[in-house]
Amino acid sequence: MNNISRISGAYSSIPTLGKAETTPTANGKNNNYSYNNGEDQVEISDKARFLSQIADMPDIRQEKVDQIRQQLAEGTYDINGKLSMALDKFIDEEIG
Repeated sequence: MNNISRISGAYSSIPTLGKAETTPTANGKNNNYSYNNGEDQVEISDKARFLSQIADMPDIRQEKVDQIRQQLAEGTYDINGKLSMALDKFIDEEIG
Protein backbone atom coordinates (compact mmCIF):
# COMPACT_ATOMS: atom_id res chain seq x y z
CA MET A 1 0.00 0.00 0.00
CA ASN A 2 2.94 2.38 0.42
CA ASN A 3 3.78 2.19 -3.29
CA ILE A 4 1.17 4.58 -4.82
CA SER A 5 2.01 5.85 -8.28
CA ARG A 6 0.98 9.20 -9.76
CA ILE A 7 -2.57 9.32 -11.11
CA SER A 8 -2.65 9.70 -14.88
CA GLY A 9 -5.44 10.43 -17.28
CA ALA A 10 -7.78 13.35 -17.86
CA TYR A 11 -7.17 15.01 -14.48
CA SER A 12 -3.43 14.47 -14.20
CA SER A 13 -2.66 17.75 -15.99
CA ILE A 14 -4.73 19.96 -13.66
CA PRO A 15 -2.23 22.11 -11.75
CA THR A 16 -2.70 23.70 -8.30
CA LEU A 17 -2.62 27.39 -7.26
CA GLY A 18 0.79 29.06 -7.38
CA LYS A 19 2.24 32.59 -7.49
CA ALA A 20 0.82 35.43 -9.59
CA GLU A 21 2.41 36.29 -12.93
CA THR A 22 1.41 38.77 -15.61
CA THR A 23 1.61 38.35 -19.35
CA PRO A 24 2.38 41.51 -21.37
CA THR A 25 0.24 42.15 -24.43
CA ALA A 26 1.13 43.82 -27.73
CA ASN A 27 0.42 47.27 -26.28
CA GLY A 28 2.94 46.68 -23.48
CA LYS A 29 0.35 46.53 -20.71
CA ASN A 30 0.08 43.54 -18.42
CA ASN A 31 -3.52 42.64 -19.19
CA ASN A 32 -3.66 38.92 -18.58
CA TYR A 33 -3.07 37.94 -14.99
CA SER A 34 -2.36 34.32 -14.31
CA TYR A 35 -1.41 32.23 -11.31
CA ASN A 36 1.01 29.53 -12.27
CA ASN A 37 3.79 27.77 -10.51
CA GLY A 38 3.29 24.43 -12.23
CA GLU A 39 -0.05 24.41 -10.48
CA ASP A 40 -3.59 25.85 -11.00
CA GLN A 41 -3.88 28.66 -13.49
CA VAL A 42 -6.36 31.56 -13.42
CA GLU A 43 -6.61 34.11 -16.23
CA ILE A 44 -8.74 37.24 -16.16
CA SER A 45 -9.70 38.32 -19.67
CA ASP A 46 -9.94 41.90 -20.90
CA LYS A 47 -13.67 41.34 -21.37
CA ALA A 48 -14.08 40.31 -17.71
CA ARG A 49 -12.09 43.34 -16.56
CA PHE A 50 -14.31 45.59 -18.75
CA LEU A 51 -17.49 44.05 -17.32
CA SER A 52 -16.14 44.62 -13.82
CA GLN A 53 -15.57 48.30 -14.62
CA ILE A 54 -19.13 48.61 -15.92
CA ALA A 55 -20.47 47.08 -12.71
CA ASP A 56 -18.54 49.71 -10.72
CA MET A 57 -20.08 52.63 -12.65
CA PRO A 58 -22.52 54.87 -10.79
CA ASP A 59 -26.24 54.56 -11.38
CA ILE A 60 -27.94 56.75 -14.00
CA ARG A 61 -29.11 60.06 -12.57
CA GLN A 62 -32.55 60.13 -14.16
CA GLU A 63 -33.30 63.70 -13.06
CA LYS A 64 -30.19 64.90 -14.94
CA VAL A 65 -31.19 62.92 -18.05
CA ASP A 66 -34.70 64.40 -17.93
CA GLN A 67 -33.30 67.92 -17.51
CA ILE A 68 -31.04 67.57 -20.57
CA ARG A 69 -33.86 66.07 -22.64
CA GLN A 70 -36.02 69.07 -21.79
CA GLN A 71 -33.22 71.49 -22.74
CA LEU A 72 -32.75 69.64 -26.05
CA ALA A 73 -36.48 69.87 -26.78
CA GLU A 74 -36.45 73.59 -25.99
CA GLY A 75 -33.27 74.21 -28.01
CA THR A 76 -31.40 75.63 -24.99
CA TYR A 77 -28.82 72.85 -24.58
CA ASP A 78 -25.32 73.87 -25.75
CA ILE A 79 -24.53 70.78 -27.85
CA ASN A 80 -21.34 72.16 -29.46
CA GLY A 81 -19.88 73.35 -26.17
CA LYS A 82 -20.65 70.06 -24.40
CA LEU A 83 -19.26 68.01 -27.30
CA SER A 84 -16.06 70.04 -27.31
CA MET A 85 -15.64 69.56 -23.54
CA ALA A 86 -16.30 65.83 -23.83
CA LEU A 87 -13.78 65.41 -26.65
CA ASP A 88 -11.15 67.40 -24.75
CA LYS A 89 -11.68 65.26 -21.66
CA PHE A 90 -11.50 62.06 -23.73
CA ILE A 91 -8.26 63.15 -25.42
CA ASP A 92 -6.71 64.15 -22.07
CA GLU A 93 -7.59 60.76 -20.55
CA GLU A 94 -6.25 58.80 -23.53
CA ILE A 95 -3.02 60.76 -24.00
CA GLY A 96 -2.12 61.80 -20.52
